[in-house]
Order: sequence, then structure tokens, then C-alpha cells
Amino acid sequence: METLNKAHDLSEPLTAPVRLDLSITEQCNTCCPYCWQLEHTKVGNLTFEVLAPAIKDLCSWRPLYSINITGGEPTIWKGFEEFIFLCKNEGVKNIWINTNAIRLANMSFLKKILKAGVTAIGVSIDTLNPEKHLELRRFPFSKMQKALDNLYEIQNTEGFNFYISLNPVLNKLVTPEEVAELKDYANSREWGFFCQAVFKGPALDKYGITKEERDARDKAIFAKDDCPDPSQGLLEVVQNTDKFSRDTHPLQKPGARCLKGQTTLKITSNGSVRFCWNGPNHIGNILNTPILEIWKGAEAKKAREYIREKECRCLFDCDIYESLGLEWVYLNG
Repeated sequence: METLNKAHDLSEPLTAPVRLDLSITEQCNTCCPYCWQLEHTKVGNLTFEVLAPAIKDLCSWRPLYSINITGGEPTIWKGFEEFIFLCKNEGVKNIWINTNAIRLANMSFLKKILKAGVTAIGVSIDTLNPEKHLELRRFPFSKMQKALDNLYEIQNTEGFNFYISLNPVLNKLVTPEEVAELKDYANSREWGFFCQAVFKGPALDKYGITKEERDARDKAIFAKDDCPDPSQGLLEVVQNTDKFSRDTHPLQKPGARCLKGQTTLKITSNGSVRFCWNGPNHIGNILNTPILEIWKGAEAKKAREYIREKECRCLFDCDIYESLGLEWVYLNG
């Protein structure tokens, strides 16, 4: 932590990044109405040949603690399995994929990616109601149920050690009781649960929820004794970070340091590199500059200074552990 804090104060890259968030493609095999990726047929510019050198360069300094792969739908990206194996082979400790689970309905594919190195799977699912699922996710719930059953079976009978989380998007169509039912389902299988609300895009008016509607869903999800409360400290509120206001966000407290510029890189499907989705603009592009040159470059320094001076408007942060530099990220598996 001392090194990270010094790096923050100097706006210098004294350590290697810990986490890489990779939006590997905008292409998707469904079309959720509230998705912030609007061009679902756009493949993007990232290929295995582009990404492989970037991963090798990052891990040559120190293997990444985690890589979080999303899209679009990452499992349909050409070279996906080969890329997972590369990350594992380069020493990446945690390889997380976020998926709509359509391809996980195929057990042989699921086994293949787990053998390649996937250590965590986040499933995008909003409800157990088949009709509402079809409207929101645009494919039959029977396929989702098959994927969920495959995950449960392989976790309990095949000896694979990996983490599963159900990740709903809170919206007007799904009632508080249905969200609570989904959380109970996750709990019954000893899976994780992470929720966030629709927060931008053309469907915000139709599916977005008000603060009161969000509070009602939280009340249904959390028992009174474990309901997140920003006054209780940092660890208790991580699952609910998109409810922070400018005044209550931990990163805005006096003396707080946002360590995103010292811990995290984000790469979009066009190769653009940033520290944060909500902070300063891109710091380079891996299509024309090696990743470590970007990490150590002049634009990265400007972005770190921007973050240091708290010019960001950070109201949502699903990777807040890395932002705050909480030590268990670096010490625990």
C-alpha cells in the first residue's frame, strides 16, 4: 500500500497494473433492449494477434491478478478459448468472463473454457420469469435454465474450482420480489450475486428505475442486518456501489486516494485504453502503441494527475476494491 500511495501522489506507474478490464468485442448473439453497447453486430478491431502481445507485455512485469472479459458477448469472439489459455499460461491468477450464458448451455463448450483457464463466470440474468426473461434478454429461458443447470452440475460433479455469480440489471419490468427470488436462487446454489441498475442508453426511460424503486428492490434483496450502508465502512458497500452519490462516494472523502491509475487498465473493442469508464479520456491505443508504453506514457501521467486532483465524477464503480487499493486484492486468491 505504501508503494501504491506514493505512486498516486507522484502520478507515476511505480507498479504493474493489477487488473485488466477487456471489452473484447461489441458483437453479441442477442440484443438486450437496455444494453449500453448499441452496435451488436460490430466485431471491433481486437484480434488474438493484437491482444496476445499486450497480455505478454503486461505479465512480463508482473502477472495480472485478474482479467475481466466482457463485450458484447465474449464467448463468440474468434480465438476466445485460445486467448483464455494464453492468459492462464502467462500467469494471470483470476480470469473472469461476463456472459449471457447462451453458449454455456453446451456442456462441452463449458468444460473446454474451464479447462482453458476460466476461474469465474458472471451470468447476466435479470429474472426467473420466462416471459420477462424473453423480453429482456431476447432468448428462451429454457436455454438459460440449461446453462444454469450445466454450471451447477459441473461445479458439483466434475471437480472444477471456479466462482459463479448471477448479475441482474435492475429495471422497471422486474419486481422487487422477483429480484429477491433470483438472489435466493443464487444463495441456494452457493453462488454470488451482484446487481446494478440501468444507468444510461436509449432504453433508460422505459427500463430505468427511480431512487425509490431502487430502494424498494434493495429492501427486498437485503435483510435488515446486512443491508449495505456507506456509514459502516468500505467493504460492506461494494455490492451496491452504483447507489453512491457525489457526497457519499468513498473516493470523495477527505484524504481518500483513488488508485485506479495505479492498479487498473481498461481496453475497449477498438483498442482504446483508459484507467476508468467514468474518469479521464483514453490514454492510448494498443493498435499503434505497446501497452507498457501506454502505461508509462505522458497521457497516462496526465490522466493520473486528473484522478489525483479528483476531477472525476465517479458515481459508479463495480471494481471499487482496486480503486481503493484494499489490500486483500493483492494478497488473497
